[in-house]
Amino acid sequence: RKKLLEKMDHIFFPINISNSHWCLGVVLPKLKLIRYYDSLGGGNQECLDRLEGYMQYEGRSRGEKGKCLLGAWKKENVGPRASTAGAPDTIPRQLDG
Repeated sequence: RKKLLEKMDHIFFPINISNSHWCLGVVLPKLKLIRYYDSLGGGNQECLDRLEGYMQYEGRSRGEKGKCLLGAWKKENVGPRASTAGAPDTIPRQLDG
């Protein structure tokens, strides 16, 4: 049974980078917003683009109900040095990376 992604507040995607570091992708469907959190401060446009592609794929596969998932999404990198203008307050920096 498919979940109603468009009605969810947050969808969390743990992301492993090279088997040595974890980051977090967060999709906010109601706001059409995707955020990538990295405590080392690295932005990841490829990850943001892939998450956007996944949400658009899900929208297409859901027909009329998924129309709100289609189109462009706002994307933000969030880290100790937020690299996206307007991104939320920065997160703590990981010192052992």
